[in-house]
Amino acid sequence: MSKSDAAVTEEKTKEVRRTSKMKYKMQEKTMIYILEDDDNIRKLVSYALEREGYEVKGFAEPKSFHKAMEEQLPELVLLDIMLPEEDGLTILKKSGATRRQNLCR
Repeated sequence: MSKSDAAVTEEKTKEVRRTSKMKYKMQEKTMIYILEDDDNIRKLVSYALEREGYEVKGFAEPKSFHKAMEEQLPELVLLDIMLPEEDGLTILKKSGATRRQNLCR
């Protein structure tokens, strides 16, 4: 095999590896939690994110959101600031404390 043939083969091998890595990354979906009491807004945002390839869990009330946070930490959280039961900023503070505790374990 000549040097040019070897170079072409090496390039093809690198391309196959890059493609395989990209496919693997596309299979790993990023988890996003949405806490929004308005059903229409929650469904619309969830739909848009899912269409882009994200895994989305929507929550209408803080109680179910907190329970889910204990089970699995998402990569991103979208919070409604004005919720009837508890405001989003308070939830954010609580979630930050939970996250730090989980990292320390």
